[in-house]
Amino acid sequence: MNLPASGHVLLPELGVVRVSGADASTFLQGQLTADVRRVSPTQAALAAWCNPQGRALFLMQLLGTADGFLLVLPADDIERFVKRLRMFVLRAKVTVEDLRAPWGVAGVLGLGADAQTLAGAYATTSVGGVHRCRLPGAPPRALVLGETDALQAWLDAGALPSLSAADWWALDAQQAQPRIDATTAERFIPQQLNLDRLGMMSFDKGCYPGQEVIARLKYRGTVKARLRSGQAPFALSPGARLYAPGAGGGQSAGEVLNVVPVADGVVFTAVIDLNTAGALHANTPDGPVLTLPPDPGD
Repeated sequence: MNLPASGHVLLPELGVVRVSGADASTFLQGQLTADVRRVSPTQAALAAWCNPQGRALFLMQLLGTADGFLLVLPADDIERFVKRLRMFVLRAKVTVEDLRAPWGVAGVLGLGADAQTLAGAYATTSVGGVHRCRLPGAPPRALVLGETDALQAWLDAGALPSLSAADWWALDAQQAQPRIDATTAERFIPQQLNLDRLGMMSFDKGCYPGQEVIARLKYRGTVKARLRSGQAPFALSPGARLYAPGAGGGQSAGEVLNVVPVADGVVFTAVIDLNTAGALHANTPDGPVLTLPPDPGD
């Protein structure tokens, strides 16, 4: 992909939830895979909220503020997320707010004046009610969120060229950034989505939903599949099955999660069996062939 060195794009696909109150940190600590105690106004985290079987229900960026937390997740999931999270509040002093209407989220490519402040993955900074959170990977990128007018004023002041949403999400997929939605919820454990490789999981912070299953897989070393990225010169659909050559009985070797069209085909992410290397067949055991780059975790 040929991208400019810098640019911005509004991302209506994402929305914001605010969790605040005296018990907000303790409450989220007992729900999410990340160690919420380490989240601050200068350090964010990527977190999963799982079911009791250890399967990820939601993935979110978790930003700290002076009075609570901002959670960034797919806008289409927020109503379901907020309804479910409120069920667990009980007597805790916690308020859960859906901020989709008054807030917006943008993506920024190239960090400019923020490069020194946002020196590491998930480093955050906030000025004038606009929050910036650096994403992992290269080229440098950040999510920017705030009330709609403040966000637009910040983007206008930066005078950055516009990016297309397709370019942003293609880069996201190329970097194998984990992303799930309602169609892929409760399918994968956090390790299969590489949250442990990203340093975004705590195995010693205490209980949260699915913690026993997730910890057992870590200490027994039985994670058998991982999130990978790839490119194909033909159309693919989320949920498509991938097959290794000669797989007995047509046994699947992976499943496609996200697909973004590009000029010469698609960029995609898929959860792939760890013992699979090289060429894969898409859709059927004798379907079109695609090749994965080496697993960066090898």
